[in-house]
Amino acid sequence: MTYATQQDLYDRFGQSEIDTLADRNNDGTPDPGVIDGAIADAGDTIDSYIGARYELPLASTPPLLTRICCDLTRFELYSDAVPELVQKRHDAAIKLLQAIQSGKATLGLAEASQPVPSDAPQTDPNAPGRTFTTGSLEDFTSDWPEY
Repeated sequence: MTYATQQDLYDRFGQSEIDTLADRNNDGTPDPGVIDGAIADAGDTIDSYIGARYELPLASTPPLLTRICCDLTRFELYSDAVPELVQKRHDAAIKLLQAIQSGKATLGLAEASQPVPSDAPQTDPNAPGRTFTTGSLEDFTSDWPEY
């Protein structure tokens, strides 16, 4: 899913920086697909963290994910010599995604319901109390061989 646009990157970091980072052949213009590819990579990273907690694709993009996507995309656009501020923002975005994944932070959306595995024990809330007790098993344990 796309959580940010090229315009979001321009608004946050300036068109000059983003276009310079996306100009891989140094001809003065951003190379086609570089920005979109970095946005897609950032989106894949986001999905890998939030997919366990939220049903994807999301119906709408929370502003928090747009910010995270911009920080991850900017980091992706640096091919080397990542500035310290960009690295710190990337690391903070990953920590926030980890907090969302673990449930320590939320997107403010309804979480995906967790399906019950087919091999999970089944319980019946209307069933009578315990079936097995020490007394009810005495008949069976008397037949066990001694070791």
